[in-house]
Amino acid sequence: MIETSIVSDGASSVDVHTNGTVTVVTLDVRNIEALCIDCILSGLTGGTTPTVQFLLDRLAADGSTWVNIDSPTALSADGVVSFIVGPGLPLNTSVGRTVRVRATTTGGPTAALANVGVLGDRYSG
Repeated sequence: MIETSIVSDGASSVDVHTNGTVTVVTLDVRNIEALCIDCILSGLTGGTTPTVQFLLDRLAADGSTWVNIDSPTALSADGVVSFIVGPGLPLNTSVGRTVRVRATTTGGPTAALANVGVLGDRYSG
């Protein structure tokens, strides 16, 4: 039986306007088979041609190395990036034990906010 449950309450809101890479959210997903992660970018203003790229990583089996599993095109305006991850899904890979979403910002925006919502399907036997 598959149960859909909220892995994160969507309250993860992070200021991502500084150039560079920041971790937006890290999630324990060891009992989750499939994930839908929606990254919502809002308030992207200022700077010179600013962009924000959301990246999805999973923690490798060694427990210390992060492996990038998806890095879609950067956003240059407010918008949404969704990661649909799991066996047989658009990103057909295991989610492993721990995943994180990072945001990489370029162009020096004066403001940018990332909100992340997560739903997961848990196999309950």
